[in-house]
Amino acid sequence: MTVARGMRLDVPRAIAVTMAGLAAAVGALMLVLWLAGSTDAIEVKLGDPDFRGIHAADLATEIARNGPVPFPDLAGRDRPIWITHAGDDPAIGWAAFSARVPGREA
Repeated sequence: MTVARGMRLDVPRAIAVTMAGLAAAVGALMLVLWLAGSTDAIEVKLGDPDFRGIHAADLATEIARNGPVPFPDLAGRDRPIWITHAGDDPAIGWAAFSARVPGREA
């Protein structure tokens, strides 16, 4: 009569496969980290260089003459903003503020 045997485990082979898998995972992780930090070739461009087609120098001049410029909320229509500028350099000194309407909830 034959006796059913359970699964036999070849311990040295299981250890070798486990070690090879771990080494491959660590190697892949190191490769990804090396590739992620090895270059400065990534150029982040988060939008147009001008705001709504208005150049910064022109908008700064407009604000200097007439004060902050209001802009409506284009997404939800409930969060308009005021854009203002301080200083002579149109590249720096910009600020945006929430423009709440009196009597309305934000």
